Amino acid sequence: MNEMKKIEIEIENAIYKIIPKNITEKYINENINNNFYKYDNNAINKALFLPIRDLLERGGKRWRPKLFLLFLDCFGLQKKAIETYFDISAIIEIIHNGTLLTDDIEDDANLRRGKPCIHKMYGNDIAINAGSAMYFLPLKLIEKTHISDKQKNRLYKAYVDEMNNLSFGQAIDIFWHKNNIIPNIKEYLQMCLCKTGALSSMAVRFASILAKKQKEEEMLFSKAIGHLGVGFQIQDDILDIVSKNRDNFGKVYGNDITEGKKTLMIIHTYEVANNNDKNKLISILDKHTKNKDEIDDAIKLLNKYDAINFAKNQARKIAKNAWNEIDIVLKKSKAKQELKNFFDYLIEREI
Repeated sequence: MNEMKKIEIEIENAIYKIIPKNITEKYINENINNNFYKYDNNAINKALFLPIRDLLERGGKRWRPKLFLLFLDCFGLQKKAIETYFDISAIIEIIHNGTLLTDDIEDDANLRRGKPCIHKMYGNDIAINAGSAMYFLPLKLIEKTHISDKQKNRLYKAYVDEMNNLSFGQAIDIFWHKNNIIPNIKEYLQMCLCKTGALSSMAVRFASILAKKQKEEEMLFSKAIGHLGVGFQIQDDILDIVSKNRDNFGKVYGNDITEGKKTLMIIHTYEVANNNDKNKLISILDKHTKNKDEIDDAIKLLNKYDAINFAKNQARKIAKNAWNEIDIVLKKSKAKQELKNFFDYLIEREI
């Protein structure tokens, strides 16, 4: 078994410490502080942990916890020390999946990772509650980690900061596609920095705190890795258009067109297109269509104005600038080269 596979297994084990297959009295006593009468464990299993585990067990790239662990390595922590923080890596992944669950409800999406979305299977009520729980349940793992109170307080602050950023970014994104607003490129990049960059920033801030970095260093890395998250989002939007393997990608063809999302490709096309093409594109987006011919027409317009290549080049530029910011402060090491390879993978990946 290679090292990366071992790490993936440890991340999974950490996730299921806080999201167990079956709730027990021991779990209740360790994680709930008002066990005065009698919990209906079966209800909690069926209405909370089952839908959460359903989503988590569908897989995913798990790149945010891997990024966290890579940075611990880059910061010079020894292997045994890094292994003590697998539980912290799980926090970021559980929260990320909580955002996906909530996002799918907000978009009334049908598919997530090749299967019906959680709200389609269990209902909106159960899905909303499960998504909310995924933002807070993992914080118990911080409480149980053997670190100083000062470090715990810094971790909680980083969590609050980035969750606020995430909520602001999501609000902006929803407002745009509900109200048929085309932002400019800077506004779009700021939205991505908040929405997608938040959890990658959380990952590196957590690593910085556990490695006992000063606040200034923590925020330097946070800024750079937040921008990596922007590049990742741009690439994800590109894959929504060009990916031929829909089962592996896990979303239906042209999902962002159907949702009317204002991606970088849409914004670029809108800015450079002639009036007829501009109006046609907006008309398709406003319909929130699932008609394949109309989705194809929108994608043809993106191709006509070379929007995919434009977005790809922007993602590469953003990732390169992010890497340059941390390249000068990280010491040369095997871990640093692995981190650079990781950067490249996130931006150049294909499905």
